[in-house]
Amino acid sequence: DPMQRPCGTILEALKLKGYKTGMVVTTSLTDATPAAFSSHADFRSMQDLIANQQLGLNATLGEMVDLMIGGGRCFFLPQSDAAGCRSDELNLVDFAKKQGWEVSVDRAGFDKLGLGLNKDVKLPVLSLLAYYNIPYEIDRDEKVFPSLYEETVTALNILSRETEDSDEGFFLMVEGSRIDHAGHHNDPHAQVREVLAYDKAFAEVIRFAQNSDVETYIVSTSD
Repeated sequence: DPMQRPCGTILEALKLKGYKTGMVVTTSLTDATPAAFSSHADFRSMQDLIANQQLGLNATLGEMVDLMIGGGRCFFLPQSDAAGCRSDELNLVDFAKKQGWEVSVDRAGFDKLGLGLNKDVKLPVLSLLAYYNIPYEIDRDEKVFPSLYEETVTALNILSRETEDSDEGFFLMVEGSRIDHAGHHNDPHAQVREVLAYDKAFAEVIRFAQNSDVETYIVSTSD
């Protein structure tokens, strides 16, 4: 808040009630929206700190997120790594693996999740699919980068399977992050395709809810 006192998030509230939690984005996982759901920092630019907290490192509540799929790989790798952009030498990819996370850092690793149908995959799951942002849909090479639809289906399948025997369900935040970017860049060609990509993912969420025997709430809002 304005006095720099930490404010709890809906993701944290549900995690503390026993729900599983997840985030799916097409920008960096440390960008403003996912950061606001999963970390406590004074400024959105503090992406090293945000990545630390997302993995429960030096975070008061510990690990609050069970599944994260998006970009931002460089903030999880040390400064000395050619693929890293941190200001220190922390290797959060190695840290996550040692903590038992199912980690993937490219399309090949993501594909091993089998759109979440691979029953050998257990939470927590971390997929870092781009150095920073996943490219605009108009530019995205599907052989290199999964779509928002694929990310969303994967998250829904894993989270629903991991909570099928639980009295609590899951909370999932999905962001079509680059709709906003295309607006900032005044790029209508990219913008319309980002909206259509979001619509496809949203339709899958609706289908999931309609076919579930568990009460499900869906909220869709603009940036």
